[in-house]
Amino acid sequence: QHINIWEEMASLLLPFLILCLANWAMTTLFEGKGRFKDIYIAMCYALVPYILIQLPMILVSNMLTYEEGSLYNVMLSFSIIWCAFLAFVGLMQIHDYGPGKTFIFIIVTIFGAAVIIFLALVFFSLLSDAVGFFVSLYKEMAFRLN
Repeated sequence: QHINIWEEMASLLLPFLILCLANWAMTTLFEGKGRFKDIYIAMCYALVPYILIQLPMILVSNMLTYEEGSLYNVMLSFSIIWCAFLAFVGLMQIHDYGPGKTFIFIIVTIFGAAVIIFLALVFFSLLSDAVGFFVSLYKEMAFRLN
């Protein structure tokens, strides 16, 4: 199987950066106090437990049997819950929101990220159609002039 490091990096970093951008955009509109840099740093720190727990779990997963797979699932769930809690607390402190408003803005951030992805897909689809149009226009002109 062909593995491209740039594709792997993009598949990890793009969703992360889109979520940071969406959070910054939404909270800027609604009195959030955090800058993009602060949001990015808090989200990076929130991912540390996931990374630290997954490193040994990669090695342990090669030694577990199928029946012991629940241990892996528990550790995976624990790391994700811990990261979500750290992200929640970090965003709450950065934007100076209460818990309720932070929860609402996390949902709004996810919606904003979906809108950003939708707009990017529309943009690249239109760009592809425009390139195809100009290529066919060039071919038609070259055909007619010959």
